[in-house]
Amino acid sequence: MKVGIKYIFVIPATLIFLFFSLFPTVFNIYLSFTNANVFNYHSPDWILFENYYKLLISPGLFWQSMKVTILYLLIVIPAEVFLGIAYALLVNSLTKYRRIVVTFILLPMSIAPVFLGALGRLLFHNIVGILPYYLRFLGLPPPSLSDPIQALFIVAIMDIWQWTPFVFIIVLAGLTSLPLSVIDAAKIDGAEGWKEFRYITFPMLKRVIAVALIFRIMDACKTFDVPFMLIEGGPGAPVGATTTISIFIYKFALTYNNIGIAAASSILLLIVLSIAISIIVRQIWRE
Repeated sequence: MKVGIKYIFVIPATLIFLFFSLFPTVFNIYLSFTNANVFNYHSPDWILFENYYKLLISPGLFWQSMKVTILYLLIVIPAEVFLGIAYALLVNSLTKYRRIVVTFILLPMSIAPVFLGALGRLLFHNIVGILPYYLRFLGLPPPSLSDPIQALFIVAIMDIWQWTPFVFIIVLAGLTSLPLSVIDAAKIDGAEGWKEFRYITFPMLKRVIAVALIFRIMDACKTFDVPFMLIEGGPGAPVGATTTISIFIYKFALTYNNIGIAAASSILLLIVLSIAISIIVRQIWRE
């Protein structure tokens, strides 16, 4: 009887998972093999791998959006992991005002990404932006949302500012759970500062950092709100410069009315993410 009760408690969570996760994924796979659009959504025609062929073989916005997404990841992920670890080490060494410092570091996470994108446009707008105005006043060249490289870096900086606290809180939780006996023994043996972190702290934190890394990679690949509000469709916006794969999927589904292509794109993103995460997990857990 006791064995049956524990399965009963699992059923609600399982049903929620099936309804909100597994079913949409399976339905999305089905749509990716059809010519689905808004008008024939309920009875689309089967076209098998034609959508995948168009995306993978034909040069176009898909590969551009993949390139933008990869470049975006290469900017934000190392910066967020490095700064998150640095903040965690700093806060872990504090003896006073620790809770206040943690609260201030976590504040950016409480801001809605849509609001952050709108705020970024107010700050960085080429004509009416606050930051360009004061930089021109000081005789300095202002950042430009019209420049493709600068636009992507501005979006990346805002992402780093908002989501570094996520890495920080996970690493800080890992630091507080480390056995003090091991660290104290290392200090007695002369391991301090960089040596202590490299040979003692970091090896014990590898799996914790890997968890933060996996979550940030998944979330950064799906980034939509900030680049869409900040750049896409704005005055002088560089075409495709900040079109991540999520924005590409949105445009094809709702702007170009091609749900089949959008579904195939999301499945390809799922495959790429699954491969990348499995490599990270296998490498970290093997060590």
